[in-house]
Amino acid sequence: MKQVKLLVVSALLAGFGAMSAAQAFPWQQESNDAKEQAKDIAEAQREAAKDRAEANREAAKDRAEAEREYAKDVAEADREREKIVREMEKEQLEAEREYRKDALEAQREAEKDRAEAEREYRKDLKEQRKEVRKNAKEKAKDDNGDNRRQRY
Repeated sequence: MKQVKLLVVSALLAGFGAMSAAQAFPWQQESNDAKEQAKDIAEAQREAAKDRAEANREAAKDRAEAEREYAKDVAEADREREKIVREMEKEQLEAEREYRKDALEAQREAEKDRAEAEREYRKDLKEQRKEVRKNAKEKAKDDNGDNRRQRY
């Protein structure tokens, strides 16, 4: 009896061996399908994570490049602004120098004119005094002459 049981079991096992595992144990196939599906899902998730990470790396690289370009543009604009400011300051200093130079020249001219006018005034004053003295002498002569005539 034991031998018969063994034979039946052996035959069954041999028969099952000839069949595919899916035909022999259908619940096993469902489990394998679920495992395969889980593997596929995990693989797809890994691929999606890789793709997202790569996209994030690319976006970060693009963002960093854009920030570098922006910083470079800002620096260039600052240099240009500083250059313009220096140029304006230089022009302002030059204008101030010219103004001071012109003011000093005008002051010198005014001083020359004042000195010339003072010389002219003194000369005229001297002439007037001379004229007054001359007139006073002539008057004195005339007065003396008149006085002499009146006495005689």
